[in-house]
Amino acid sequence: MSQAKRPLIPLNKFPHHLQKFISDESPLAVTKLIVQGLVPISGAIKICALYQAAHLHEALYQKSSSTLSQLPTEEITDGIKTLPPPVIDWVSESCQRSPDCAMAVLAHPHTATSTLMRLLSTADERVASYLADNHVKLMGDVVLLQSLCLNPVLPKSVKEKLIELAKYQGVDTSWLPIQNTYSQTAQSNPQVTQTKDQIAHTSSSMVHTQSLHTKETPKVMKTERQQVAVVSVKPEAKSSLSLVGEEGRAPSPQTISRTPLSLDLFPQQVQKFLAPDAPAQVLKLVLGGLFPMPTEMRVSALYHLSVTRREVTDQCIEAVRGISTQNLVDSSQVLQSAQTLDWLADICLGAEAHPKYKPLDDEAELVSALVTNTHVAEVTIARLALYTSKVGCERIALNEQRLLSQPSIIHALYYNPQFSTVHADRILELAAREGLDLTWLPDAQEVINEISGVNTPETDDLLQEAIQAGQNEDPKNAAINAVLLEHAARRAAATPEEDKGKPKKGYALIQSLNVAQKIRLALLGSQGDRALLVKDSNKVVSRAAIRSPAVSVSEALLYARNHSLNASIIEYIAKNRKWMQNYRLKVQIILNPKTPIKISLNVLNTLRSAELRSVSQSHNVSGIVSQKAKDLIKKRQG
Repeated sequence: MSQAKRPLIPLNKFPHHLQKFISDESPLAVTKLIVQGLVPISGAIKICALYQAAHLHEALYQKSSSTLSQLPTEEITDGIKTLPPPVIDWVSESCQRSPDCAMAVLAHPHTATSTLMRLLSTADERVASYLADNHVKLMGDVVLLQSLCLNPVLPKSVKEKLIELAKYQGVDTSWLPIQNTYSQTAQSNPQVTQTKDQIAHTSSSMVHTQSLHTKETPKVMKTERQQVAVVSVKPEAKSSLSLVGEEGRAPSPQTISRTPLSLDLFPQQVQKFLAPDAPAQVLKLVLGGLFPMPTEMRVSALYHLSVTRREVTDQCIEAVRGISTQNLVDSSQVLQSAQTLDWLADICLGAEAHPKYKPLDDEAELVSALVTNTHVAEVTIARLALYTSKVGCERIALNEQRLLSQPSIIHALYYNPQFSTVHADRILELAAREGLDLTWLPDAQEVINEISGVNTPETDDLLQEAIQAGQNEDPKNAAINAVLLEHAARRAAATPEEDKGKPKKGYALIQSLNVAQKIRLALLGSQGDRALLVKDSNKVVSRAAIRSPAVSVSEALLYARNHSLNASIIEYIAKNRKWMQNYRLKVQIILNPKTPIKISLNVLNTLRSAELRSVSQSHNVSGIVSQKAKDLIKKRQG
């Protein structure tokens, strides 16, 4: 955007003593005083004054931008919070190389899409990932979502989650290349192999699915939808599920395919409201509940419209949320469409599926009704189990027959921090007794042995407190949690007698848990929790902490620097290919005396000369590693 396209700020918005410097009648020499910093102003007013100077006199445009970019980052980021969109656009243009300023612009609720697109064109990985966290803005702007996903700097894992969320919320993703869909799925699950015939069948299914989003003639669309609807009423086969994943990982939330219902399922007088060419005035009758029909039929009609008429998807969700909970409970018990029930489960979960909505009132009642319906798909129950409230979890856990026939639900319940550990241990014992696959649980046999008759309601409350404390931590302080908790552990050893009766917190709270509870806290807790548990004397607990899916590269770097950790922890880090792509982590792994010599020797070749000298002079590494480092230095010097 050029300076000519941006409007000037009304003069009355500035303090009276500044107006003479930045009015239409101000000479260039007078306005130049603002740019030179000779007029004492600061904060948002200074940014606005520089903006005004840049757009009053073309000769001052570059100098004003340069002056702005030289301001302290904190002053710019604080000032952005109160700036109007045109000024924000100018700031983003002048400070686009500053990640902190860029993220402040992204965080502003009134930043224009054109501004975001410009930032995105020059964004680094940090800025792109920050924008990817703004789900509300991205889900409401398909162009911005498309530009972000096609930007090569966005990490692949973040991109895949964003695309999954977009599909999950019904956002148009027809711009995605079809040929990449299968390759991404295969890369995310390398153990899956398919024959040529299976791959061809998968590709044809994808083309058919995408055709439902293309603008074909109403007659053809109606025929396709009716054919799909016959299959869609049935729950998905268990073989299509992939909820039980890698050891120590929470199941990935999934939805079943959202396809239109057959119009033949509705009475003839209702079909005209759901036809692809029904006018907007007719749709309002269904959305507003002005056409009398049973609740279950209205829910089905709203689901059908949310799939076929994307422009009213949000209104359909609002309409369902406006139905009383008791009516929803009654209708969910008689619905037979697996897709409709899956959609209803999303609405029930609220923010977990739709960021701008809160969970429904009496959510547990609706969850209870959904899980008793025999037509609900396994992935729907598993997603409810992963996200629902404590009461909802307990309702799901009551149906032991379903748990045994659909073990992915046990997996999901275990990873829901709201689920009582007493009940979690009970279903784990049940699963072990019936011989179900528990490979997703780290050291499953040790956990089963530990939970046999050990847990009590009191210790379960302690675990819930520990998990909640971790969830309430400020993410900005996560990097120093390990240091703070290490000091807390030292202080705990010298706790006065008079303090022993007080409620337990931090280190003392975690130490009061049994082994099974520590393992669950390692998988669900915060970085601070893992910083303590990774040092636990029980190797089963420490292994669970390092295998937690929440462990990041920066956290692994903290552990690699700790020479007192168990050797198995260091070896696990050293064998993690993803983490070992980080150069600083490679250096710390070699400098750790507990790293296996074979691994250290293999990594040495990737180090730069400066780090090789540090290794050759270190007293912590093996003599073999030190000598190898010296040999490499000599070889590189010729």
